[in-house]
Amino acid sequence: MRLAALRAADGLKLRLYYDPSRYDVDSMRRVVARLDVLLESALDTPGNPITNLEILSESERSQLATWNQTSVTLPACQNLVSSFETQVERSPDAVAVAFEEGQLSFDELDQRANQLAHHLRRHGVGRESRVAMLLERSVDQIVAIFAILKAGGAWVPLDPLQPKERLASALRDAEAGVVLCHESTRASLPEGGHHVVLDSQWRHIATSSGEKPALGFDPANLAYVIYTSG
Repeated sequence: MRLAALRAADGLKLRLYYDPSRYDVDSMRRVVARLDVLLESALDTPGNPITNLEILSESERSQLATWNQTSVTLPACQNLVSSFETQVERSPDAVAVAFEEGQLSFDELDQRANQLAHHLRRHGVGRESRVAMLLERSVDQIVAIFAILKAGGAWVPLDPLQPKERLASALRDAEAGVVLCHESTRASLPEGGHHVVLDSQWRHIATSSGEKPALGFDPANLAYVIYTSG
């Protein structure tokens, strides 16, 4: 593509050369139209920096505005868990989460989250209880998040690579009485509290009901607590 400016009696004439094997006529017409808008904008507002000049026509701006009218009004009572459960009803057999060799459908994810939520409820987790997560990357992380929320608690993600002292400090500060972990991360935890080891204890956890816990949600309830490196 090459743009040439030619002197003429009444000013300058611009001529655009392009390779028709790479560009079609309609695309080049749009380029010329935008160049026309750009030059008019420069003449109308000569003091404006180039970054503030117009390049789109009125019709193109209207088209962009139309494309971006994607707002959706959601019910005031809807939350992450209810939205997820709605999707479970819509596509129970679709893959919801996958990691390496493991994957769960929406229905399987929901059932596991419900089973773990009931297990957590039996161990005292309720509204705004802090439940820590010290888990390796796996589908268990997603199961754990939904389970904690379904039980009414707030999840506290912890990094297995953090020093033991840092983990202990976060657990004390969050007042997390229950920690979800794997056998591989359990040794990093300080003494005390109740440890739910998902990989080695799942057979027992899976005996819990797969039905969702009878627990309402308030939008103002605490959902999570996160500790950053800062």
